[in-house]
Amino acid sequence: MFSSTQMQALGDALYKARTNYEIKKSLKSTIENDLAEKQIELQAQIEYSDVLRQTNILLQKTSDYQRRQSCKQIESIGTSALQFIMGPDFRLEVDLKDIRRGDDEKKAFQTDTRRRPEAEIYIVNIENGQEIRNRPQDSRGGGVVDIVSMALRIAMIEAVDPPINGPIILDEPGKHVSEDFIVAFSEFIKAISRQLDRQIIMVTHSYYMAQSADKRIEIKIENGVSKIATTKNGG
Repeated sequence: MFSSTQMQALGDALYKARTNYEIKKSLKSTIENDLAEKQIELQAQIEYSDVLRQTNILLQKTSDYQRRQSCKQIESIGTSALQFIMGPDFRLEVDLKDIRRGDDEKKAFQTDTRRRPEAEIYIVNIENGQEIRNRPQDSRGGGVVDIVSMALRIAMIEAVDPPINGPIILDEPGKHVSEDFIVAFSEFIKAISRQLDRQIIMVTHSYYMAQSADKRIEIKIENGVSKIATTKNGG
């Protein structure tokens, strides 16, 4: 038999244990959510780095005139995307520099003097009357990075010479864009398709991106069987 004092002590201990458990459970949930967000941001950064690397490779293979025209195309499409999706206070700038080649590159080109062009992308926006210039990976997380990555892909396809005809294929565009901007993002994809007179084919799991398409092909699995349904014009 326990005395009333012992029972009270056991009750207090149980209450403290439960409280401690709930605190740690809440902390665990917060850490897991933060980790998931960081993983999404990291994936967006990796994808952007790959697009920027490919952009620089393409720029290095063009003449000086073509290179500068390509940069203007990137700035134009990137600025249009940012302003359409995020507002008129945003624009995209390309900083094109000549970088001295590293030792490995010098050996490959058998010269110590040759330099290579390299582009750095910046987002410029106005906050409280002040102009702020940041790299995409430092601006509002993965959403901006996704927008710029998409704009870079489209701009480089449009800028390449000789031109590449046919549709543009986008794999999961806007998957890191927040719900605040995803509708505008999907509308921009539709607008740029009409502006450039190019068909855009998307692979997406986003409801908003799918709804913006003129034609949707949905694949669903029912009882282990894949079924395909086609819908036109949102109907």
